[in-house]
Amino acid sequence: MRTVIMATLCATAIVTALVPCRAAVKSPGSDASEVRAGEAAFQGNCAVCHSAEPGKRLVGPSLYGTTGGAHPTMTDAAVRATVLNGKGRMLDFKGVLSSGDIDNLLAYLRTLGDSKGN
Repeated sequence: MRTVIMATLCATAIVTALVPCRAAVKSPGSDASEVRAGEAAFQGNCAVCHSAEPGKRLVGPSLYGTTGGAHPTMTDAAVRATVLNGKGRMLDFKGVLSSGDIDNLLAYLRTLGDSKGN
């Protein structure tokens, strides 16, 4: 009986410890100001090589549907890694865009895509 009580107490303590952490995690793109800031980051840093229009390729691919729409082509983590480290011919933006800037950029990218899967 004592083992069951201890296991229940431990499980309760673990769940209680994790719940506040989950509530504190903010989903990027939860408000319009983040989307506007993300669009500004896109225009100032990405738009020279990437389009926000579907199928329009510049130096790099269109970012339409990257993280938005019914069938996004990249995860937020993959976009963040690409922005920070570069990929192929794309330069890295480490030291150029802050974590908050990238969160805002992701918020904007989520708005690019339609519900039909881009």
